[in-house]
Amino acid sequence: MASRTTESISPLITLGNALALVFDAIAVAQKGLLKNPSKEEGRELNERLVDLELKRAQIRAKLDALIAGSRRVSGPTADQVKEISTLTGQVEALKNESITASSAVALTAKVLDLATRVASA
Repeated sequence: MASRTTESISPLITLGNALALVFDAIAVAQKGLLKNPSKEEGRELNERLVDLELKRAQIRAKLDALIAGSRRVSGPTADQVKEISTLTGQVEALKNESITASSAVALTAKVLDLATRVASA
């Protein structure tokens, strides 16, 4: 069985993976808010939740358009696919550890940056 390169993976799959990553980052941010964040951490996490929800909606709209065939939609680049994979691993590891507000702030910043690039591509 031949291995699939990131270029051969369907945009449907890669956008779905990006969407799942954003959902997981939202969960991490919500858990971070329960871990007695400082005032600044709480503010950052609340802002990230709003921004992540917006990116979730934008990525979902791209997926819907791709499924409907209503407009040409490009999936994440090969580099973004690698980033999605790396960040998914980091989010999963963090979800399995004792999450802190500061770790939630740091990781959600990375996911938000990537989601912004995927949603606007």
